[in-house]
Amino acid sequence: MQFKGKWYAFYHHSELSQKNGEFNDGLHSICVDRLEYNKDGSIKKVKQTDLLTGPK
Repeated sequence: MQFKGKWYAFYHHSELSQKNGEFNDGLHSICVDRLEYNKDGSIKKVKQTDLLTGPK
């Protein structure tokens, strides 16, 4: 999705559902990370947000 001239990827993960290494109640977190591009126009590898520490 483009917003104010920058592109973003939206996704979800189930980190909140994990307790003691097992999935429990199906909770999901919605995340968004900005897309960055190489000089040749290809997309750089997306750095996923860590729920505890924020973007990497």
